[in-house]
Amino acid sequence: MEKTAFRLFAIMLISALLNIPALAQGGFSYIFPGITTNNSITIGNISPQPTTATVAFYDSSGKLNSLTVELGAGTQTRVTPATVGLTTFTGSVVISGPQPLTVSGDQFEGNTAFDFIYPAELSTNLLIPFAPGDSGAVDVNVFNPGPNQAEVKVVLMQSSGAHTDVRTATLDPLHSTTINIPSSTNISYAFVETANLLRPNSPVAADAVIRNFAPGTSGGVPRSDFAIVPAIPTNQFTTSAVVPFFVQGPDYFSIVQVDNLSNSQQTVSVTAVRADGTPLPGTNNPASIVLPAYASNRQDILTMFGATGTGFSTGTISVKASGASGVAPSPVAATVAIGNVSEAGLAVMLPTSAQTAFAFQVRGTGREFFTGLAFQNSGTSDAHVTLSFVLDQGATVSNIPIVVPHSQQQIATLADIFPEAQGNGFILVRSDAPITAAGLDGRSDNSALAPRLPLYASANFTPPPQGSFTVVGTVRDPNTGVNGSNIGVPNVAFGLSGPTQATTATDGAGTFMFRDLPAGRYSLTPLPVGYTVSPGGSTIVITNSNSRNNDFSIGLTTPTLVSINPASALVNSTANPTSVSGAGTVQITVQGSNFTPPTIFTGNVFTGNVNQFTTGSVVVFGASQVPTTVMNPTLLTASIDQSLLVTTGTVQVRVRNLGPSGDFIDSAPLTFLVGTSPPTLTSVTGQPSPIIGGTVTSPFTVVVNGSGFTPATQVRVNFLGRPTTYVNQNQVIGTVLPADVTVPGFVPITVQNPNSVDSAPFQLAVLYPIPIVNSVSPSSLSAQVALSAQPVQVTISGASFGQNPNNLLDTATVLVNGTPIVTQYISSTQLTALIPPSFVATPGVLQITVVNPQPNLAPSNAAPLFITNPAPAITSLDAGHVTWNPNTPANAFFNQPVVITGTNFSPSAVAWVNLPCDSLGFRKALSTVRNSSTQIIATIPIRCAGTYQIEVENPQPGGGLSAPVPLVVPSSASLSADHNVAALYERRRSSGLVTSSAVIDRRYRDK
Repeated sequence: MEKTAFRLFAIMLISALLNIPALAQGGFSYIFPGITTNNSITIGNISPQPTTATVAFYDSSGKLNSLTVELGAGTQTRVTPATVGLTTFTGSVVISGPQPLTVSGDQFEGNTAFDFIYPAELSTNLLIPFAPGDSGAVDVNVFNPGPNQAEVKVVLMQSSGAHTDVRTATLDPLHSTTINIPSSTNISYAFVETANLLRPNSPVAADAVIRNFAPGTSGGVPRSDFAIVPAIPTNQFTTSAVVPFFVQGPDYFSIVQVDNLSNSQQTVSVTAVRADGTPLPGTNNPASIVLPAYASNRQDILTMFGATGTGFSTGTISVKASGASGVAPSPVAATVAIGNVSEAGLAVMLPTSAQTAFAFQVRGTGREFFTGLAFQNSGTSDAHVTLSFVLDQGATVSNIPIVVPHSQQQIATLADIFPEAQGNGFILVRSDAPITAAGLDGRSDNSALAPRLPLYASANFTPPPQGSFTVVGTVRDPNTGVNGSNIGVPNVAFGLSGPTQATTATDGAGTFMFRDLPAGRYSLTPLPVGYTVSPGGSTIVITNSNSRNNDFSIGLTTPTLVSINPASALVNSTANPTSVSGAGTVQITVQGSNFTPPTIFTGNVFTGNVNQFTTGSVVVFGASQVPTTVMNPTLLTASIDQSLLVTTGTVQVRVRNLGPSGDFIDSAPLTFLVGTSPPTLTSVTGQPSPIIGGTVTSPFTVVVNGSGFTPATQVRVNFLGRPTTYVNQNQVIGTVLPADVTVPGFVPITVQNPNSVDSAPFQLAVLYPIPIVNSVSPSSLSAQVALSAQPVQVTISGASFGQNPNNLLDTATVLVNGTPIVTQYISSTQLTALIPPSFVATPGVLQITVVNPQPNLAPSNAAPLFITNPAPAITSLDAGHVTWNPNTPANAFFNQPVVITGTNFSPSAVAWVNLPCDSLGFRKALSTVRNSSTQIIATIPIRCAGTYQIEVENPQPGGGLSAPVPLVVPSSASLSADHNVAALYERRRSSGLVTSSAVIDRRYRDK
């Protein structure tokens, strides 16, 4: 028996809620056929009353594993087969409860493909409206939840209406099966039927998984993504339908399929309306299609409507049947398949109906996924909508209002309209007028797409008040370029100070967010790298609501170009047999400033662009951007292909900083020479020695030796021409300017003839100055005697500490007794360093020096760092149950080990003991064995009963004695007497000879 208990949509199967006698006595049930370990199911209770949900996992043979979950009002939970201990699973899942639930699932396969899956409805006559066996494979999953065996027939419908191919399966109660339909099967849609006059009704639930779909659009690649299409009861289809979303434009396609579900021919009108309410431009919109009995028509939008626009269009598809001449219209089915032309994503959209209260369940993914939402208002008045984001545990994060204009559709990414809706939860949508909604999720590279459909939410449910608040905003590039405008900018850091201190950075959509904030006054400060950000900060006061729209815009910083090395390359021609086209690339190193690393963006249907583009710094060689690697903000490398070196002459080289919108800003250029073979440089002599960077105040000359020199030969320093005197074909004299040797490092000296490239360089060493150490703080340290000791930080102050401007990690290094240690460069006058604990484990004097990067002249002077022993401390003594026998002969003794526990015991620590038997005072223990900085075993002589005093001494420097700690050694005779008296007391008490008022020494009574 089939009884429809609840139906969320008039057309969609998605949230129909059914009373299934075999599974639940009353209440509501939701069925998911074809579930595996790739699936996760979200179960929500979006209603004002708490409830329970039973989750039953039926494998393909009907075996049951189940659990029951408690769901508070406005909460959700998520389950997988692993929740009930299943490491492998193939079958169906049934979720049931006493009141309506909100249920959906997701399915991930491999590293890319995914889709959402929604509950399937029960019927004896189901329709799979999109099953393109002519261009993809179809797996039909069927589950029989009833008490009777079901004879399942899958009737395969060709586009012509022919249906000569039927696949059958006999399905026992609570069993599942998958019917595989290969891609060679020429079908467009399918019926799933179980009606049998000789058997009781056996309604089943089903869906279809579309794989390897070939869209047939121009340039469209085969789909590695899959799409899940539900099987819908045939009695739910009517003579019209509205699919709430399509997209058409550069690199995106939508394919519309219309199925005639009647046994007679009829004409169908299909209309495409853009989001602003205007028709999609085209020569055939609306399209009029004649469909024979049970026939199907599938066309991309460009073909169906003769679309004439070249830009992006999003909107809705409306289908209306008019019937044949003199015949009333019959039901039709409509679907839209959406994909990216050059990527492998696929989503199949079905019709939905207008509502005033519904929800979207969302997952806690990052911006490697995008979510877009479409709200359509077909009414005559604007719809005022409230969106509330509630986490799975029931906490409200945010509430926002939006307006959907009448006769229009509002389409945007979730990151744009509701950026704080991130995490596992749901978005509750409440409207004062019926609206139609749908969504589309996808990977940021468009390799996978999935439809997001509205789900049940009680009209009586109100989210709880917010218990904490959020600061949210977006950073965008306001400029307009080839990628559009107002593109979100990722990786921009922000700091928040106030009642809560925090830092964060913008995500892939350019959104930043601080959650779980108490009310109060806050300062918000951008911390950009590679951009300027406007405004420079803001003050936020939170009282009883979130702080939204804290938006910032970026500006590009202008890069500077200081030098290129090498600054020339041989022309690529047949005259240079070693420089043949395709023989390789020329690698150059570029020095400058304001270089930024790349960030890769990918557009999607909701951002209005489809380009994959990269921001950051890139070298422009002439008019060509060449492959570039940003090493740090002052250094990058680039590869120049031989194809760019085919003509002699000079080429302007720039560094370009690219913005997210495709805008850019260039540095001033430097000249690169493409020339002929150079003269030969063999040596350079005559330079002063040493040359210390920044200390040369007047020009000096160098003698350059080699061959092939002419009167026009020029000496170049750092690839810049300098005054040159020709001596002969083997020698020239060049001038080096003070500006050439201001920065320590290796300065290339080359020679160049007219139209030739630079010779191989001679590297002129410009030395870092000798650093000076003025002080080390602290100037002394306690020896780190513990095995778990951590490195100790010291600060070195002085002068002339160097940092390589082309590699900011190449800095002055601190040496301890000549061994380099981890060093952080603070400034030319300050360094910090971490001294390993092994260096400071024993007392003494460490020599601290500093050495500058290469090339350098010598290390600095040495500064002492004194290491002294710490003062020891004893926390406890343990000598076991040591006693003294008073009958021991005079002057006799025995040796007793004592475990001494404490802190700061140095490797040379010594134990001392003071005996109560004489007045000789403290003396060394017979032996001291140090196990660790916290334990010593000392051997002491026991000569009598009494209180022994024990100390530990660390040697100088530092060190000293611990405070003495007593060790009590009792007499064994006294102990024996004590025990005898106590035993006598116990015997007399038990025999009644001693009353509670009897007097006895407390030390015995308390034993």
